[in-house]
Amino acid sequence: MDYKKLSQLFKVFSDETRLQVIDLVKNGDRCACTIINQLPITQPTLSHHLKVLSESNITKTSKKGNWKHHHIDNDHIKEMILYLQSILES
Repeated sequence: MDYKKLSQLFKVFSDETRLQVIDLVKNGDRCACTIINQLPITQPTLSHHLKVLSESNITKTSKKGNWKHHHIDNDHIKEMILYLQSILES
């Protein structure tokens, strides 16, 4: 088990704005222009949070035309869930 990696993932999830972004992209691709209209934050702040989520492999980005669309990377979230389940089962 990579404790450093898990610790970094939990830090990413400890921010309220990032949780809101995750909630907005959980059901499919969203471009930043759609996300920004649903949150009371500035575009630079959103860009920062999207970068943190992407670098932590919580979200992935795909390009559609001129727009980048963000979506959840399920594999890393599943890893967190499995870890939490192992705690509950012990």
